[in-house]
Amino acid sequence: MADAEERLARLEEQAFFQEERLNALDVALTDQQRQMDQMARDLADALAALAELTGEDATEATIDEVFSTFCVGK
Repeated sequence: MADAEERLARLEEQAFFQEERLNALDVALTDQQRQMDQMARDLADALAALAELTGEDATEATIDEVFSTFCVGK
């Protein structure tokens, strides 16, 4: 009986450590996903700024800003 109890205790200990390993992996993957999400937002912001600079994505506000300094028509 003691032998079975020892094996059960070892199995429970192994299960505990496996659970901790899985939790650590989950945290690592979650952090990696957050980093990739932030990188995607940063790249989108950079592309939007570049497109605004080149005029490829001229928003209404940008067009208003440009033409507010010019006299258009008489």
